[in-house]
Amino acid sequence: MKTLIYSLGKSGTTALAYSISKAFENHELVFEPSHLSKIDYQHDNLIVKSIFAERWEKDRDYFQKFDKNILLIRNPLDRIVSYLLYMPYNGDGYSDDRNAKTYVDLLKKKVENPNSVGIYDIDKCYSNIDITKRGSLIQVVKKQSEKIQELYQSSDSKNFFVLKYEDFVQNNLDELSHYLGRKISSDIEVSEKFKRTERSKSFDSYKSFFLDAELQSSLINFESFNQTFGYRSETNAISYDDENSLALSPEMTYIYTTKIINEYRSKNLIPLYQHGKVKIKQEGILFDRARRCLAKNKLEEAEKLLIKSVTINNSFLASHFKLAKIYEKKRNFTLAVNHLKECLKIEPNCDDALNMLQQLEAHKWLRPSS
Repeated sequence: MKTLIYSLGKSGTTALAYSISKAFENHELVFEPSHLSKIDYQHDNLIVKSIFAERWEKDRDYFQKFDKNILLIRNPLDRIVSYLLYMPYNGDGYSDDRNAKTYVDLLKKKVENPNSVGIYDIDKCYSNIDITKRGSLIQVVKKQSEKIQELYQSSDSKNFFVLKYEDFVQNNLDELSHYLGRKISSDIEVSEKFKRTERSKSFDSYKSFFLDAELQSSLINFESFNQTFGYRSETNAISYDDENSLALSPEMTYIYTTKIINEYRSKNLIPLYQHGKVKIKQEGILFDRARRCLAKNKLEEAEKLLIKSVTINNSFLASHFKLAKIYEKKRNFTLAVNHLKECLKIEPNCDDALNMLQQLEAHKWLRPSS
């Protein structure tokens, strides 16, 4: 059976995908294709999770290729909070310790003195750091929510079973189980690879993050969405004295975001951020920009950024390793080896550099001289 989970980021798609996968053995999990046209529909047993539902008009021709389609929605105010805490995982400026410190310190201040920091302050801080210049995440969520509403109100919605994230968290899944023909439960373990996507496994945390005035304004902005999908308009934020609230605990805010920043860094061989310490500066931002260029296959632009990065800080292993990757791709193996050797001067036990150097040396006889 082919099953599509169609949604937006920070809506619980990973957990739902694993829940369905547990019920349907021997199904291949396909995570976040850029478009549904990228799927190999020759496979009979697929579970595809897409977080790009705002692009539904480009995907609509592929909905009927699936046997079961699930439209997963979540309260957009909770999505705003989750986005703001999670998005530094993408790098995009947070490889500069100064930016990481600014953002983490603001979240810490929110926990220690909740009324001194609002969600719009956090959003503005994120936007100022973000090198992609995507703008306000609040506005991003608003536009995405409007596109989901358009899909729901279109003729294409007949292809979908609508599931609320909030029902999934509470394990209210009888109707989904009936739709899929298998017992589905939210009591599952997500792979270690995607543990970072889990935070509180709860909902309505927005009431702890939004100030009262912000909440009033935001409920007006999302009123149409809330009415369409049956979300209640809670006009008052929760009391910050509520001892039962986990939303503003250090673990659910700045400690979580610090872990997110460091998971990105660890994956990319960047020194981890230590709270309050500034070691990596502009060389980190240049690396983040180069990584974005490489994602678009802009090798020349990425190369220039990385060369500038190691010129600023020749001990920045991450940029040396990326340069080695670029030169390997360009078949300039001499330069690739040179940068790998620089990596090993900085960190003699760097497994990534050791393995790559070993592979290049082992296949030297296959290569023309450079």
